Amino acid sequence: QQWREFKSAPTNAASSHLLQLGSYRYDIWRVAWQEFEDHPLAGIGSRGFAVAYLERRHSPDTPVRAHSFELDALSELGIVGFALVLAALVPLLVPIVAGTLSRDAAATAAFGGAAYWLAHASVDWLWTVPACGLPFFLLLGLGGPRGKRAALGRRPALALACAVAVVGLLAFVPPWLSARLTVRGQTAWAKRLDPLSVEPYVAQAARSPTPQGAIDQLRWAVRKEPRV
Repeated sequence: QQWREFKSAPTNAASSHLLQLGSYRYDIWRVAWQEFEDHPLAGIGSRGFAVAYLERRHSPDTPVRAHSFELDALSELGIVGFALVLAALVPLLVPIVAGTLSRDAAATAAFGGAAYWLAHASVDWLWTVPACGLPFFLLLGLGGPRGKRAALGRRPALALACAVAVVGLLAFVPPWLSARLTVRGQTAWAKRLDPLSVEPYVAQAARSPTPQGAIDQLRWAVRKEPRV
């Protein structure tokens, strides 16, 4: 059931993918893989995926990237480009993997963060955003060096762990609650909890009793995401 949902278009107003698996990713990845099959050696050319998807899509979506750094490289740059990506990443990953196996705490922490980033970049386009990619390379640099490091005291370590937990909760819980409230029609609170999301405005427009009321909400949504 989840696999069928993943292959289908979104069916409700939930923002992000916190409440559903349905998206256009399956179709996006299908086109990217087909382009790689048609042009396996050198690909279709950098930044060529956006046009290729318009030609072969089965959805109304208009993505610029293939929502996967591996499929981006394979479809646009072929085997040659993908090999260069591996040549850039593997030497940076080897030291932290070795440090993790030898139970080095800094390397283990860096490995966890880097593994998450690689997994996320495999199903999304965050690798194209410098603010998201910079922490990944900082982790690789911090976790790579070996040798003795100054130990962090118990209290600073506890304070740091609490701060990270709080930041994580603040980043996840409000958008999750906003998505739940949007589905239930409580769009006023949904807008406050996730001011970056357009879904509460779209949902409120769909429930508006008058065309003008719907237009007003959609105008707010367009202001937030004019390209979409």
